[in-house]
Amino acid sequence: MKAVWVAVLSLGLLLPAMEAKAAFKGCYERVYDKRYLRKHRKQDVIKMRFQIGVGQGTDGPFELLDRVDAGFRKKPLYRGNLVECADQGKDMTCAIAGDGGTFTVTDRGNNSLRINNISGMRFGDDASGTTIKPKGDHRQFRLYRISTAACP
Repeated sequence: MKAVWVAVLSLGLLLPAMEAKAAFKGCYERVYDKRYLRKHRKQDVIKMRFQIGVGQGTDGPFELLDRVDAGFRKKPLYRGNLVECADQGKDMTCAIAGDGGTFTVTDRGNNSLRINNISGMRFGDDASGTTIKPKGDHRQFRLYRISTAACP
């Protein structure tokens, strides 16, 4: 009987985080056009993608792989890492795997969201990855909902 109550209490603690993920569930992306990048010459990020609640893991349907990816001026292919997100009321706070930094996600309406770079964001592995610090044009990114078929 004690095990049942532990399971019920554990599920109750997870529900708020699951609700936040449900509100944001989907795939979001922004590919910055040449005009924007000419005005923001110090922005190295040329595209960014964020997916939550839609990626399929290797352990079956209960493992969802949430992730954030970016392409850069000198490395345009998407590079990224898995993320773990937690509910913070209307927003979520996400941590990038392997001490890759933290960011918040805020709903901006019209099928868009804003990523706020809090402590720097690392994309790719340690050896050849790229880190963006939370300053200048790398503090915030606005992404728009796209088809989940575009997410890995």
